[in-house]
Amino acid sequence: MFWRFEDKVLVSLLVKGWFQEYTFEGMSFLAEKSSIVLGSPGIGKSTILCVLAFYLALVRKKNVLVYRSLCRKGTCLVYLGYEEASPNVVYFTVKNCSHERAVGIYRALAEKHSVWLLLDGFIFKDIPEGLETFKMLATSQHVSLSSNQATTAYVCLLSSWLQSDLFELGRSLYHFTDSDMEDRFFYSGGGVRDFVLTTAEEMKMNMSWTIFDVRNLGMYFATQGNIRAVRDRLDRLSRSFVKRKITASGESGNARIIMEEEAQFYSLCFVESWVQVIDSMYFLQALSDHFAEKLLLEFYHWALRSEVPSLAEKLYEVYLSRLASPNKLKQ
Repeated sequence: MFWRFEDKVLVSLLVKGWFQEYTFEGMSFLAEKSSIVLGSPGIGKSTILCVLAFYLALVRKKNVLVYRSLCRKGTCLVYLGYEEASPNVVYFTVKNCSHERAVGIYRALAEKHSVWLLLDGFIFKDIPEGLETFKMLATSQHVSLSSNQATTAYVCLLSSWLQSDLFELGRSLYHFTDSDMEDRFFYSGGGVRDFVLTTAEEMKMNMSWTIFDVRNLGMYFATQGNIRAVRDRLDRLSRSFVKRKITASGESGNARIIMEEEAQFYSLCFVESWVQVIDSMYFLQALSDHFAEKLLLEFYHWALRSEVPSLAEKLYEVYLSRLASPNKLKQ
């Protein structure tokens, strides 16, 4: 398994919050709240949720119920726990499990002992009635918490993949050549699921549907109203990242630990620490007319900071082309 620094930081934040093992006291309220892990599609949220399920059951000795909504594959329920007053592990799965059955199983288990409910792939506002008391939700959909909901849940970000991490994954696990990875990154951007598809042609075919939908919806990123109207397409087109590296340089010992935890907490849990960009050069090239110049420039500066020269070069090229267009020159 390829374990990024960003994955490690997120898991550390979740576990420290759940079990009150933090050093930074500002995290003290996390133990009482449900954790919502937000991230772009295809970057590893489901993998982290499944790893945590086994960790909670086998290391922390918790009874864990996982309920997953799989795109085009229905639902699946998995239980990993223990017999009453016994070290014996109990494990069962239910494929194509209806919401009603999942709620019934959850309630029956909760009557016997404490159960940690982990949800994967559900939209926060559409969580089935009876499953609202989850411990963790992994979702790709935008989450907007009301003031009441914010008292019982918090959102944290799993950052998308940088080009350097994708290339290291490609070399170590898939034995891709550098040339092949350049071609793949042209289409995938920071989405690992797309990056490791069989061929670049398969990636292009999958993404062409998103481009088709966006063009037909008349999506223009210059207005917030249009962004909200097609939020699902925005989630598919763009990637969410933490703006800056999570470090606490210049300190040592316990002070460094506290500063690192504080930096991680603010970077992952505060939306002003995030940035949402289009990092697929294929999308940018196909839809450049739909982006405001200001947004293209923001994407360009992000690509420079994130050391993605090929993306920065393409963005600069598109930006200059837009400025030099006949309509702009007339202005």
